[in-house]
Amino acid sequence: MASDKIFRHFESGQTALMQDECGNLTTDRDRIVALMYVPLIQNLLYASYKLATKMSNEEPLIQRDRGHGIFFAKAMQPKLASCAQDVADIVARNLLVPKSEEPMQDGYAEVKLALERTYDCLGLQCEDIGGILEDPLSQANVKYAPGAEPCGFVVFDASAPQPQAGVDAGVVVAVVLSVLAFAAVVVLLAWRVAYSRGAERARFIMRTPEASPTTTLPPGGETVIGSVIGTRTEEVPVADDETTLKI
Repeated sequence: MASDKIFRHFESGQTALMQDECGNLTTDRDRIVALMYVPLIQNLLYASYKLATKMSNEEPLIQRDRGHGIFFAKAMQPKLASCAQDVADIVARNLLVPKSEEPMQDGYAEVKLALERTYDCLGLQCEDIGGILEDPLSQANVKYAPGAEPCGFVVFDASAPQPQAGVDAGVVVAVVLSVLAFAAVVVLLAWRVAYSRGAERARFIMRTPEASPTTTLPPGGETVIGSVIGTRTEEVPVADDETTLKI
């Protein structure tokens, strides 16, 4: 409720004063001033709704509702005019009428929309004003009166056809692209691992000498295996007193 919010700002301002934080007082002051317009606007809307929908079917009650509408319309006229003159004119045309004329000629929706245009100027929000309940005394079924919901309130129509369940094409495309990108990454990583192992194997083979066919040297020679060079034994004549050397 607006009164609860007002007192919270009073307490916040008191705390700021005690802590010598005067810079925060401006926000609390402005919010308090704005919230003081809430009951005036709420009563103006309620009187307008009752007159527009002819909720009161007895003459004394009708005169009561007209009196409420006139009182709250006159109370808000200066502030509405400072925010938007055309809004003040709409309110006056529908509520400040002679007794011989019917009020709310433009309808409740026109007055409601006009007042909502001034909320920003008044420093108010839709949730500050709220809406008109269909049965204010009911605690079990809280429901707004048709056309009297808070501004920005989305009305759900249960009789309206509901969208068929299905898969969004954009979601399908996104999933497919994600799978393809993941597969491409996996293939690239696998190829890189295989290439690295292949390169290591090639370097190993290059560093290991290959076995060459067995070659037999001419008589007197020795067998050659791989890259080992075979040797031949030759007798070198030497002097009689020397031992024969073998090379």
